[in-house]
Amino acid sequence: MPVEINNRLKQQIIESLNLKSYTARQQEKIISKLMDNAFSKTFIAIMDMLLEDEKKELLRMVKTKNKEAVLNYLNSRIKNFSLLPEEITEETIKGLKKLRAVR
Repeated sequence: MPVEINNRLKQQIIESLNLKSYTARQQEKIISKLMDNAFSKTFIAIMDMLLEDEKKELLRMVKTKNKEAVLNYLNSRIKNFSLLPEEITEETIKGLKKLRAVR
């Protein structure tokens, strides 16, 4: 994920989960776990959207470590791909808020 998106999402998480009173270390720990979760969900969503041959091609491209080519490929195969990570992160935040409300 590009740094500017990462920073924007981190700020969104801090504000959405009201983490401002936490120490920077605590914030980073929470954000890291949430981002790992969102990344995993994003990967699963991508794989669910692709056909078998597209999955194979994507995995082949990932092995080349050419991030730009991978992003271009995903943009060409998945409608509104650029919005997917943020949408999934927002869903993850909402789920975490619901868990916190239950406690």
